[in-house]
Amino acid sequence: MKRLMTQAAWYAALGLLIATPARADFSACQSAVGTSVKVRIADLTTCILKGRNGASANGFLYVLRGASYGELGDVDDAFRDYSTAIVLIPKADFSYVFRGEIFANRGEWSNAQADFDTAIKYTTGGSNVPVSLAHKAWLFATWRNPEMRDGARAVTLALKAIKLRDNASNHDVLAAAYAEAGQFDSAMREESAAIGQVRGSTKDRELPGYKARLALYQKNTAYHTALPFPLTSRVEL
Repeated sequence: MKRLMTQAAWYAALGLLIATPARADFSACQSAVGTSVKVRIADLTTCILKGRNGASANGFLYVLRGASYGELGDVDDAFRDYSTAIVLIPKADFSYVFRGEIFANRGEWSNAQADFDTAIKYTTGGSNVPVSLAHKAWLFATWRNPEMRDGARAVTLALKAIKLRDNASNHDVLAAAYAEAGQFDSAMREESAAIGQVRGSTKDRELPGYKARLALYQKNTAYHTALPFPLTSRVEL
């Protein structure tokens, strides 16, 4: 399977670690910044095994290592680390988001939706609410099994997400939702908005996917996929 996380996810997770008030020696982890993924994993493992960090801090370390495993394409180890992080810090919303993506890619609809719902429940300060809303909308719009798709519900969730965070990814999600609901003019409008926001930016790598989906909507065809989150989180963390 293609890698699930990128270095962007690693740095997002690192920011969460730095923000934690726990008193601990993170020197081994901090030394991993900018190194190869394998060295980073080894450093994080060393830091975890020191056992002096406390449950909360170690939970963040497991998230960091999980993101690093995902960057290598090691989905099973990433899943285990996110699950361990949830045990250690059960109210940390981002762990559920990352694990929910893996559940979705495995075809486990109920588990993916449950993790995104839990992320919404535990989100702090509302920062990750649009992430989980958009993830849920994406599944309702694009899921491989037509019995699970619900265009109207996808639109409702995507509109809530974009109201909280107006970015290219959320326009992409809303476009897919409109397409599933049969509203192709709206789908084309939203996909064009996504393309307009991302063109010329550091996220140009998203353009091929956006353009391919726009071409589908121009043919009055919805977008469905067997791999909902193949490369990165659909919405930035």
